[in-house]
Amino acid sequence: MNRVDRALGLGVVAEGVETQAQHDQLQAWGCDIFQGFLLARPMPLSALSEFIATR
Repeated sequence: MNRVDRALGLGVVAEGVETQAQHDQLQAWGCDIFQGFLLARPMPLSALSEFIATR
C-alpha cells in the first residue's frame, strides 16, 4: 500500500474508524488520514468552531 500511493503522490483516508484498535492497525498499514466516531461524532455547524478550538 505505501509504496504505490507514495509513488503516485496519493494519500490514504480511512472512513468509519470507530475503535482505537482500528486506528492503530490502519496507521500501521500506512493510512494518512482518519475519520469516524473515534475522532468525533456528527455535530451542528455551530459547534464546529468550539470543537476545533479545544483540540
